Amino acid sequence: MTAVGLLCNQYTGMKRSDPAMVEGMNFLMANLPDPKAPNSYYWYYATQVMHNLPGPEWDQWNREMRRALLDSQRKDGCAEGSWDPAPDAWGMQGGRVMTTAIGCLSLEVYYRYIPLYKLDDPAAPAIKGDFTSTMK
Repeated sequence: MTAVGLLCNQYTGMKRSDPAMVEGMNFLMANLPDPKAPNSYYWYYATQVMHNLPGPEWDQWNREMRRALLDSQRKDGCAEGSWDPAPDAWGMQGGRVMTTAIGCLSLEVYYRYIPLYKLDDPAAPAIKGDFTSTMK
């Protein structure tokens, strides 16, 4: 739940430099994705948090998360391309559809979201276009 709380704090405006955010990031980095103990729910939220914190920590998190997910993806039979619900920590509650959906969403986080803290960075490339017209 630490990752969920951190993501909520990011969306409600907590600064990257806030001591709670720094401590939370350190906690996530101390608990990198472990293919021997899959936890799709944690990986999904922690991946979003770390993606919002561009830098070497995100790079390391992303490498570990991708490796854990790709190595554990089914490579044969009718379940090829999916993730087994067992031994995932939450797999038995959500089943193969949940573990597969969360695995896919975790792998494509950078295609769906702009890192929040990059928006505050004056050195970051400007985002071109008016996106407000697509929200009507």
